[in-house]
Amino acid sequence: MPSNVRNFFWLNFLALVLGVAVAILTAPKNAAIAAAGGLGPGFVIGVQVSVEALLLLLLWLIAFKRQNWARWVWLAMFVLGLPGYIAIFKNLFGISAAGAISLVQVILEIVALYFVFTGNAAAWFRRTTEAESV
Repeated sequence: MPSNVRNFFWLNFLALVLGVAVAILTAPKNAAIAAAGGLGPGFVIGVQVSVEALLLLLLWLIAFKRQNWARWVWLAMFVLGLPGYIAIFKNLFGISAAGAISLVQVILEIVALYFVFTGNAAAWFRRTTEAESV
């Protein structure tokens, strides 16, 4: 695995771990929002676990199975999710530990995306012979 892909993997893995911390810190607020919509805390937990599992699957497909399409799906999910993240940031997180951790997550994800689309990662996803020796 090239160094850029390895960096992408570990930065995103750390971001996912931080996401669990954010989910724990924001659980009461998320449960209240769900309750206002007639849903229980089990729904919130189910959505969070499902999203985390999907992201872990995509991360595995990108880093260990060299699936180029998964890399583009990851980018698309990030880009499409960013406006919503910005819109809810102040209301959901504000100036709090969860907000600070969440900002670190976004920064890690941006840096990770840079790595997976630059340097030795590009040839690796094209499966060229020069990338095999990296």
